[in-house]
Order: sequence, then structure tokens, then C-alpha cells
Amino acid sequence: DIVVVPAEIEVKEKTAIDLGGIHCVLEPHDSTHSRDSLFLYIPEEKVLVVGDSDCEDYYGDGKYDQERLKNLTAYIEKFDFSTYVIGHDVPRSRKEATDFLKSQMELLE
Repeated sequence: DIVVVPAEIEVKEKTAIDLGGIHCVLEPHDSTHSRDSLFLYIPEEKVLVVGDSDCEDYYGDGKYDQERLKNLTAYIEKFDFSTYVIGHDVPRSRKEATDFLKSQMELLE
């Protein structure tokens, strides 16, 4: 039998956690993949974890929405990161991540 256990903590707004010299900033934000993505930023390490949030909308038509991709790219670029951690792949550099997102935007134009 499958038993679904509700989360003990729900992050509904930007939340910072002090882990003892390292801070973890959790921020829910709309993305191209889902409306309820959660971004994790570690400023001391300049790491941005996006998981699947920069993927296409597989819950819709399986494609990028141009406006949501534009907004996501602008949102991601506001972070001071050097390592971009995505789901199902190796981490990318800032340049690799932003170049990829911009290339996807060009395909939609």
C-alpha cells in the first residue's frame, strides 16, 4: 500500500536557514516546469539548485511557454551563482545555464 505523508514544513515564501556558517535560502517561484517550483540558493558557495524547474512543461503540452521562460531566465540571472544544479544531469556553470535558457528562448521567437 502507498501511504502519503504530508510534509512537516511547507515553504510558501522566501525562507533562510542558517546551517552554521552556511546559509540555505529556499524560495518558491513559478517556473517553466511547474507553478510551485522551489529554488535553493547557497550564497557562500555560489550554488543555485533548480532541480527540474528549467525543464519544459511536461504537465501541459510538453513545451516551453515563452513568457514563463523569459520570466524564469530573468529570475535565475538575479542570483550570484557559479554552479547551477539541475535535475537528472551534471551541474552547469552560470554561463552554460544562461546560454541554454537563452537558446531555448531563441527557438520560440
